[in-house]
Amino acid sequence: TALKESFGVWRKVPKSLFYLFLSFCVAIFGFSATFLYTVVYATKVLFIDEVVWAFITAFIPITTIILALPVGKLVDKIKRKTPILASILIFGLSMWIFVNGDLTKVALSLILMGVAQVMLNAAFSALQTDLTPKDLRGKVNGFINFANYIVMASGSFLGGFLYEHVAPQAPFMVAVASVIPSALLTLIFVKEPEKREE
Repeated sequence: TALKESFGVWRKVPKSLFYLFLSFCVAIFGFSATFLYTVVYATKVLFIDEVVWAFITAFIPITTIILALPVGKLVDKIKRKTPILASILIFGLSMWIFVNGDLTKVALSLILMGVAQVMLNAAFSALQTDLTPKDLRGKVNGFINFANYIVMASGSFLGGFLYEHVAPQAPFMVAVASVIPSALLTLIFVKEPEKREE
């Protein structure tokens, strides 16, 4: 019953919300393909010392902590799509820098990942709220969480297969490639409401 109601909720919400969801799924799929292999790639392929890697991974949470409040404030002042599109493109750039990186480039890529993460989380959540009627938010959130876990598992499986059987760089190229459809879906099909839901 819960599944049926969650699938049916998409008939009751704006189409822009569905396209926003699809865009997010594509981005999450690309990220999931790399998530489990960043440490392996950094230490085994780029030959970054494991202790050094442990320190530079702190750049992501540090970046998100520093930017959380300013980005949240910015999202309230400008159109939500702008930081979403920017975060998608920044994520793709960070993956490109990472896969071709040395220690300095890897550190930069991790900082960019933190920037993309905080921008996407703030803007996506805000736009999702803007587009979702109050009485349907539980069902929409439930479906999105349910679908995201499936997407993440699928991305991780593909990333592992590509890493082992194609090339270590392949999962990261999937992440970079995922930027294009994700950005296009947001740019073309996601329309911000004239009146935001409360």
